[in-house]
Amino acid sequence: MPRGASRYRLPVRVFRRILRPRGIQKKWAGNRPMYMLADCAATIQHVAQFVHSSFFLRPGTACPLEAPCVAVTRKGRRGEKRNGQLIHIAYPERSAVRATSATSTTTCAMSLQIFDVDQLLPDPDLDGFRQNAPDKCLFAGESRCGIWFARPGSNGERYGVIGHYGARDGRQSQALLTAACDLLRDGGCSAVYGPMDGNTWKSYRFVTWSNGSPPFLMEPRNPPQWPEYWRQSGFAPSHEYISTLVTDLASIDPRLVKARTRLQEAGITWRPVDLGRFEDELKQVYRLSLAAFKKNVLYAEIDETSFLRQYLPFAGKIDAGYVLLAHDAAARCCGFIFAIPDLLQLQQGSSVDRLVIKTLAVHSHRSTAGLGAVLVDEVQRTAAKNGFTSAIHALMYAGNVSANIGKGSTLLRRYALFGKTLS
Repeated sequence: MPRGASRYRLPVRVFRRILRPRGIQKKWAGNRPMYMLADCAATIQHVAQFVHSSFFLRPGTACPLEAPCVAVTRKGRRGEKRNGQLIHIAYPERSAVRATSATSTTTCAMSLQIFDVDQLLPDPDLDGFRQNAPDKCLFAGESRCGIWFARPGSNGERYGVIGHYGARDGRQSQALLTAACDLLRDGGCSAVYGPMDGNTWKSYRFVTWSNGSPPFLMEPRNPPQWPEYWRQSGFAPSHEYISTLVTDLASIDPRLVKARTRLQEAGITWRPVDLGRFEDELKQVYRLSLAAFKKNVLYAEIDETSFLRQYLPFAGKIDAGYVLLAHDAAARCCGFIFAIPDLLQLQQGSSVDRLVIKTLAVHSHRSTAGLGAVLVDEVQRTAAKNGFTSAIHALMYAGNVSANIGKGSTLLRRYALFGKTLS
């Protein structure tokens, strides 16, 4: 290494995953290989993000230094043994790489970093950020989140959301959430909600209470301390949801017999989804969803292309008997239900004997009253015939009409979407 240069020991996985693909020129210095980095500024940003170290460059700015040297060795300083190879990065002046800015705040114990999605390193752990890109990506130590800026709410407020959340401890979480709220406030938001990966079409909500039963397919999962971290940062539950378990799948409700007769007399029919025309079927579901969900909490409309991109991959994973579409006398889609066997039971070492009823939507009209309960009853009866012993009514808005379907069920989980007013 050059005399007087600053040296930083990094794990060899940094070299393999970040430095090697970025255009490195190899040469020898004595008996040790040396590498010259072609893309200095971008490399420093990616390395810094990867190891959460104490030196950063302002994203998007040019590096004021010459290309640093990288040496690979099998021992650390003072000859102490290390686990595997180490990488040393040398710079002419230490002070020049300890730059701080509005987008990179540094402390001796923990650093806050803010990146755009295109600046993230090629790490599979960050694929969620790339697949559902936030406006900004925040990292504090080993904790992270993404933020989406102001959107118009139903009451005229402009709100932002925090998603892709993960926290190692309360201290890092507080630094992360405080910075996220500051950015959203500066971006014109008067309120913030989370966790939500952009909108309600994606993953959102925390589990806040459980009866101890194993998680089920497509259910959000989080460590029990995460909701408390949000409370410590000034958030409070703004909307609550529940999941319940029904074990009597073949029971006959006299009210449903009358509802079936009335619906059929009105010309309403229902059938399994046609997987051979799955894209066309999804387009019908999309149009119904826009009408059925527009009054939902923090609803944000998405375009048809995004909707199809999100749900077309389910074609090979669903059983048509558990996905029903209802049509009125004019052949317009007026209701649908999406349910799927709880395949997560296989990973838990048991056979699949449980159905997850994930989505139910019915057009709001007097003629379709009772259609939702009938569709639920239909898929539960099909499940019972196929040997299933229970069904989960998943992620229902507490107090919503759908939460009244399946009375006599057992409460499995409570969830919450947290909110905070930004003064």
